[in-house]
Amino acid sequence: MKCKAGLQRKSPAAALTAICAALSALSGFDARADTGKPDIVIDGVLLPGDVAPLDRMPAGGAADKRLTGTWVGSWGGGLKTILVIEAAEPDGAAAVVYAIGAYPSWGIRRGWWRFAGRIEGTVLRTGGRIAKITYELAPSGKLLATFARKNQRSRAVLTRQSLAALRRSGAPVPWTGGERAFLKTVLTENGKPVRLEAIVFRPAGAGPFP
Repeated sequence: MKCKAGLQRKSPAAALTAICAALSALSGFDARADTGKPDIVIDGVLLPGDVAPLDRMPAGGAADKRLTGTWVGSWGGGLKTILVIEAAEPDGAAAVVYAIGAYPSWGIRRGWWRFAGRIEGTVLRTGGRIAKITYELAPSGKLLATFARKNQRSRAVLTRQSLAALRRSGAPVPWTGGERAFLKTVLTENGKPVRLEAIVFRPAGAGPFP
């Protein structure tokens, strides 16, 4: 994993820079294993060829049964990521595959790692000694992720998907987890009106909502 040095811009650039630096440290501590099988490619994101999503939680454990399978999203709305929960024990110990896509403008290369983790109810914690990643299941069924390294944070919203469906040629991948919208503003740049891109996350159900 290679990163550019000297990047000091603010969010979301700073968030991606933090991820880049942390992943460089993680890759030296949690080395990728050679599976002997070609990597699986999901819309540019690599997964190990022997990846095996967990389809059910063990009986007698405290982990929420919905925390299984394959989850897709993007850090800061731009850096694609996939989480695959491969194993879970009744005591909460878990094994996961963590993958990110490429972000060339920031020197981030795509890759995947296998991490140990721990599940407590609706929360999964994983990562290496340099950075920690927390995933929390929301009432909407989305997985809310936080990437933390020292005082740096980045967030993502992941949706659960079938790996078999994701592997179909041309299958759409809901990386943002929400609807893309463009908002009009009174601002102009070079004589042209400025629009702001936003990702809208709507609650499940018909409402009414506050």
